Amino acid sequence: LRLHNNQITEIPVDLFRQNTELTGLYLYFNQISDLDSTVFSNLSKLKKLWLQSNKIEEIKNDHFQNNVELEQLDLGLNKIKTIESDAFKFNPKLDFIELRRNRIESLDPNIFSNLAVVRIFYLDDNQLNDLPADLFKHNVNLEQISLHSNKIPILHPNLLKNQAKLDAIWLSGNKI
Repeated sequence: LRLHNNQITEIPVDLFRQNTELTGLYLYFNQISDLDSTVFSNLSKLKKLWLQSNKIEEIKNDHFQNNVELEQLDLGLNKIKTIESDAFKFNPKLDFIELRRNRIESLDPNIFSNLAVVRIFYLDDNQLNDLPADLFKHNVNLEQISLHSNKIPILHPNLLKNQAKLDAIWLSGNKI
């Protein structure tokens, strides 16, 4: 379902209640600032959710908890400052996460611990000033990490310890 570029400011809680077979939802280039915790709850077959270029400020633990089939999540170009520690706990099939161009300053050490199949993380152009040593510990299929244009002063020696498949990491524009 493509609803991009429509100046949508909010998503009614029951908008997708009858769309239980939906596998792709594209809400990018709108004006959405707040997500109700139940707005995507009936979309258990959802594989792609693109919410980039909105005004979202926070990702809560329950936003995607019923989206167990989710493979691609794009939250780039928002105003996200906070991502709660269990925000992706129920999304073990995520293989692509875009969080670039937000206002994220820190990440909980276990925020990505349930994402064993994730291949690509885009975290560039945020305000990250520290990366926990075990941040990517459980992401053994990681191929690309973009962390450029943050405020990272140092990389912990164990940060990329289990990353045998990693073939690209972007770190330019930091304070390393």
